Amino acid sequence: MVWEHVQIEQGNSFSGNSGNDTIHIPRGAAIGNLMLTVRAKNGATRNSEHNAVMQTIAESIEEIKVMAGSRVIFEASGQACQDWNTYRMGRLPYRDFDQRPGGTYPSGWQEAVFNIPFGRFPGDEVVGLPAPLYGALDLKLKYDFTVSATNGFATGTAERDLYMDIMPAKSDSQLRSMKVLEHRKVRDHTTISSGIEPVALTTDPVRQLRQIMVSCYETGVAEGVDITKLGFFVDHQEKFATQDWNAIQYMNAEVCKLNYRQVINKIQTSATTHTYKTMIPNVSPIFTPEDAGSEDAYITTTGDQVSIVMGSGENGVLVLHSDVIPRCAFIDFDASLTMRNLVSRNVLDLTLKMTQGAAGGAVEIHEQNVAPAIG
Repeated sequence: MVWEHVQIEQGNSFSGNSGNDTIHIPRGAAIGNLMLTVRAKNGATRNSEHNAVMQTIAESIEEIKVMAGSRVIFEASGQACQDWNTYRMGRLPYRDFDQRPGGTYPSGWQEAVFNIPFGRFPGDEVVGLPAPLYGALDLKLKYDFTVSATNGFATGTAERDLYMDIMPAKSDSQLRSMKVLEHRKVRDHTTISSGIEPVALTTDPVRQLRQIMVSCYETGVAEGVDITKLGFFVDHQEKFATQDWNAIQYMNAEVCKLNYRQVINKIQTSATTHTYKTMIPNVSPIFTPEDAGSEDAYITTTGDQVSIVMGSGENGVLVLHSDVIPRCAFIDFDASLTMRNLVSRNVLDLTLKMTQGAAGGAVEIHEQNVAPAIG
């Protein structure tokens, strides 16, 4: 018996430009991974106006949630899903950032893949989703595709594909012995100018903490400014030594062998100095102009903002690099993928401590736990 890659949906339209859709997941076999692909057609003029955050597929998917009955197995925004997978794989999951005016697919369309892994690594049969044990299994999507000719998408064009990787057949006892990864968002926070912000994580008699992801973003602000340090404490004892945000990011990059690159294909400027807000705080850009007369174009950066100086209405390709996973730091208790260093939640107190350095950073805290198949 071998793993199978199975289609659930292909080219299905979303119910509208914004809303909530529910997709029922087949429960005939244990599942290792769901792969959701979303695409939408750019506006009639372009997709990113001057001095505006780029409208992306990841930004438009506000929540991805996998529910086994009332139990939350996976919960994250589209952006957080791709951030976590970047750490898992060492590269940004597939995205087509085409900024051209909307045309015939694929020209002028954007597309992105959201992997929802239930195992520690591809092919994991110890940890996964034992779907036959659950009475119901659903993927719930909350979305909002900005409709705009100049800074968004064409109305009614968003569609999706959904596939799953299923394991070889397992007995009931094998399914019940599997471990399950539970990924959930803990809380949002906005940083203040200084001080330590404690974040209490829930204790639990059967679950074990595997990873924590903290993301922090503010337009035009570099890494390690709004949050300067992270530390983690178990029963008031330091379990993960309080360390600089930047140092944790560099350690994460080394662990996942990071090769981070975004390619924005066929951008089109709308001002003599056209600024893109990339959401990559320490961005390293390379720009290639494509129109005659724009060969002297040059770029400048401020935090995550890239300004391209050349004529309005010009075209080119923008490549964005980062030596760390943008906006994110991970505290990983299972870098070896062996589950030998997980943190028991059967304690009195679990606290993440964030040292703040400036006001205005938008923070999300996520956690990933190892849990029993039933429970």
